[in-house]
Amino acid sequence: ARLAAAAPVPAAAALLDWVGREAAWLDGQPERATHADTGAAPPLVDGLRRITARWAAYDGGVSDDPDPADLDATDGGSAGLPAVRETLAAWSGTGGFDRAALAWHDVVVREEVRCLLAAGLHETDPERAVAVLLAAETLAETAGLVVLLGRVRRALRRHSVRRETRGPRAGSDLTERERDVLRLVARGEPSRRIAGQLGISAETVETHIRAGMRKLGARTRTAAAAMALEQLR
Repeated sequence: ARLAAAAPVPAAAALLDWVGREAAWLDGQPERATHADTGAAPPLVDGLRRITARWAAYDGGVSDDPDPADLDATDGGSAGLPAVRETLAAWSGTGGFDRAALAWHDVVVREEVRCLLAAGLHETDPERAVAVLLAAETLAETAGLVVLLGRVRRALRRHSVRRETRGPRAGSDLTERERDVLRLVARGEPSRRIAGQLGISAETVETHIRAGMRKLGARTRTAAAAMALEQLR
């Protein structure tokens, strides 16, 4: 909403288009993010839109690209960006997600995590898959990427790897208020803003977060938020 009010110019419109599609993908609605908009956009934004469309097609079970012209950046400015080029090459089968992840390092952490996740999901050797997914988990947790952290941990569970070693305590059902607080933590809200939205003190917010961590067996508030979101799906 802030971007829309700030500068309704073509570049801002392209950015808003990507943000909307990315939000839909993060919210588990790949059908709303499958096609990449072909409108003019800065190279990096154009590349990110196309990559989001690739993930959406993958999540939606689309075996063939709905419109290859929408998803391939071979003739666009974004193709000149190494990270975008490597990522699209990996999706097309002519490159590797490990190389794409390396290209995103120090550029966009979230995309590095997504490429590592893709590498783990496509790796046929279980040992190598787990190693890549553990690297993705560490990056996602450090950066507070709650949704991606949940996806990585679901992928790890396919290999019987569970990272929550403490285990939930007896009577681990979250209260409604604890769920509300952890939902807002998952959105990246700090304790003071959560307190303002829920009409409680920041100290009470911290109490609810600690209670949720204890009940879920989570070591960090980010992990507790990710686990709470999984329970609510």
